[in-house]
Amino acid sequence: GKTTVARTIAKILFNLKLKPSDKVIERAALDLVADYVGQTKTRVHKTLADAKGGCLFVDEAYNLGEGQFGKEACDTVVAAMTSEEYQNVTIIFAGYAAEVDDMFRTNSGLKSRFTHFFEFPDWTVDDCVAFFAICANKEKFLPLDNNLTGILRGGFEILLSLEGWANGRDVKRLWDESKSQRAYRVFDEPESEKALIDSDVQQAVASMIKSRAPKTRKSNTSTRRRHNFPATFPPTQRPDVMPNEEKTPSEERLPENTDEATLVEESVEFDETMVDDENANEDEKDVSSEPHHDDDDPDGDLKNKDDDNSNLRDDGVPDEIWEELEESKGREREEADRLSLIQDELEEIVRQEHARNEEIKRLKEEMKRQMEELARLAAEEENTKKREEEARRILEEIKRKEELARLKAEAEERKRREAEARRIALELKRKEEFERKQKEE
Repeated sequence: GKTTVARTIAKILFNLKLKPSDKVIERAALDLVADYVGQTKTRVHKTLADAKGGCLFVDEAYNLGEGQFGKEACDTVVAAMTSEEYQNVTIIFAGYAAEVDDMFRTNSGLKSRFTHFFEFPDWTVDDCVAFFAICANKEKFLPLDNNLTGILRGGFEILLSLEGWANGRDVKRLWDESKSQRAYRVFDEPESEKALIDSDVQQAVASMIKSRAPKTRKSNTSTRRRHNFPATFPPTQRPDVMPNEEKTPSEERLPENTDEATLVEESVEFDETMVDDENANEDEKDVSSEPHHDDDDPDGDLKNKDDDNSNLRDDGVPDEIWEELEESKGREREEADRLSLIQDELEEIVRQEHARNEEIKRLKEEMKRQMEELARLAAEEENTKKREEEARRILEEIKRKEELARLKAEAEERKRREAEARRIALELKRKEEFERKQKEE
């Protein structure tokens, strides 16, 4: 991006006839710094001489403010910017804003000699997705579908929040990584058309997020399981497995980074849940143990209901197993409800994403139409400029021819007058000679 803008500036200056050339000499700051005393100044002057009549573009310019030789290069550039020898050289510095500002502070006269400053904002998610689509189009890949676009948007939202995002360069890197994932996939089963699928982009995004995410130390806390410990059980005396303990389906492995306080809190919650379940089971036992009287249920509904329940439960099943089965069924129902809710949320997200994609498509079409209109107007303006330029050329040609004709006429008139003057002088000379001869006679 920065180099492209520098080249564009050089072309603009050339087209405005402010520069005799649109050349751009591109250098990194370290290219101007030598390894020995006295060589840096020579190298800077040689680079400036190569850039005469055009622009010198110095990338990562903040390196000029580092070290003895970097400061020497910076001082040489400052001196050259006020020298008559390099007055037709436009110098463009590029780099991160904070580092460039630090470089300016190393030389008090440097910042005042730059007259224009351009800041490049970070790309948005839409910019990144659009450039990714451009890369796919340039390499003749199939257009990105809505699923791929959604994956890219989610990935870019995470990547843009991490340190070190480099806009176009990182989008190109993600594109190359996605192509690599596709190459692994189609190695054994070649495809007739080049296309990316969801897994290609997902793996590329995951790999890039992993490489950019801040690194943290792994916890040394040993893996522990949640058991039905009393709330007052000392954490340091807590065994990995209680003696004679039967593991329940609710037993879960704790995360490695779970601290002791969290473990105690979860144990308390676990105990309270168990107590509630036991109380509920006791209540159910009490209710089921009470005799039913026909007078209290004249229609026999309760009896029929009990009969139905007894049919669902096999004979000989212990109460503990039956209660555990009922709890498992309850958890399965809760899990099914939770999954259903998640599915509804996902469908809503997909619907919103689809609506947003449709809106983006409409906006793109509108933008395309506007761009085509702008291109048409620009072409008309360019044609008008060409016609005006041709008219000016013809007018200048006519003026030149008229000037040549005038000069030619003036030359011929001057020759005629000179010939006439010579003729008159010769006539006078003859007349004087004739008069002299008459006087002598």
